[in-house]
Amino acid sequence: MKTARFSKVLPKGSVLVFSLLILSILLVTSLTILSTALLDRKASLSTGSSARSFQVADSGVEEVLYQIYKVSPGSLDALAGNLGTSCSAGTITFNAAGGTAKVAFYEDETTVFTDCTATNWRDRVVKIKSEGIAGSTARAVEVAVAQATDGQAKAWVNFDGTSCPGGMCSIRASYNVSSVERTAAGRYKINFQSNLSDSDFAAFATCSRKNLNNYGCIASVDNETGSDTPDVDASYVKIYTNSDFYGTSDHRLVSVSVYR
Repeated sequence: MKTARFSKVLPKGSVLVFSLLILSILLVTSLTILSTALLDRKASLSTGSSARSFQVADSGVEEVLYQIYKVSPGSLDALAGNLGTSCSAGTITFNAAGGTAKVAFYEDETTVFTDCTATNWRDRVVKIKSEGIAGSTARAVEVAVAQATDGQAKAWVNFDGTSCPGGMCSIRASYNVSSVERTAAGRYKINFQSNLSDSDFAAFATCSRKNLNNYGCIASVDNETGSDTPDVDASYVKIYTNSDFYGTSDHRLVSVSVYR
């Protein structure tokens, strides 16, 4: 006796619906994965740009603080010039770490110090704000600035007055001095790297004795030629060295300090 076999055949419409359902699930899954990947990529790019912007802002702060504490420029215009740019309404913009740093100077927590030519800016600026821009992303860094202290040397130099090839003396060590010129025997012009606020400074000079015969040396601020007026300026001071035997003469060790 044979047993009859029956097979259940799904209607063709049901197969189509089932196939479309599977494809829809796969499509939704693929789109979700793609969307997640794109979001991760965007977040990664945003984080990278933010980090670069912060680095630019931080580099801007470091360069400006170096100028403030090591160079002591006479004004914000002078500071900007040292960075190869200009000052506009108390803001200096320059290239730093592959981006653009925009540094503003503040005389209190909220007020921008806008006078680029003021020579008393160090007495008034209390903080700086550096905005770093890399691409379309910007980050900012704020740093307090210590007030200038009266009595600190604004410039000093130790040089060899007997070694001045081409009229330019050999500097052993210095601060805020760009060069020392020998204008005549025992006469020198000390050029400041950044101008002082004015010429009303105090300058002190010393020199070593000429030789073993114990001939002493006197160093002092020089006068203008044919005048009793001291030859000083916001950008330089002239001195002379004099031996009690040799008269105005060159000496191996000459030191000059300037205070304001």
